[in-house]
Amino acid sequence: MTGHEAAAHGGDVTSLVLVPAIASKVPELPLIAAGGFGDGRGLLAALSLGADAVAMGTRFACTEESPLHENVKKVIISDGQTESSTVYSKNIDGIWARVMKTPFAAEAASKRANPLVVLVEALKQAKRFGVNPLKVLPGLFMEPDKIYMLAQFGGATRKFELATVSAVCCGGGVGDGCGWTVGLGAGHAR
Repeated sequence: MTGHEAAAHGGDVTSLVLVPAIASKVPELPLIAAGGFGDGRGLLAALSLGADAVAMGTRFACTEESPLHENVKKVIISDGQTESSTVYSKNIDGIWARVMKTPFAAEAASKRANPLVVLVEALKQAKRFGVNPLKVLPGLFMEPDKIYMLAQFGGATRKFELATVSAVCCGGGVGDGCGWTVGLGAGHAR
């Protein structure tokens, strides 16, 4: 389960509220808590509340083994980076997401993407992943909001990859125009 503190896609409810609620409803399933866990204290809290493990995404994002580009890693660990250094919006990729605050991210968060552009990008991504693009079209009539969200997410996939792994648009600073960068979770490494 992913709480609100998570980088990128989180929920509306905090992790420490979700853990006991979910653990009590489905005790037979392993529960891995994500969102805001960055050290042993968070791990202990989650285990105490019923989680079986925690996922520490941002905590390990800047490790040597991480595929993130060095410029992105430098931004994440730079002094002063907090949750306030992020933008939280569903307009980034169609799902509520937290990304680093940049001029591009602020603009993307302020308005919904053009549906035609989203559809074209999603069809490109469907082809890239070997999915028949025609499978996307029927959903436009049956569940347009859900398909729009999925199409927007699919269309953003390549931009996220370019920004975080290749750092194509990232010159190393938060304010340099790079918009599609990894989120900064509450458990980020210092």
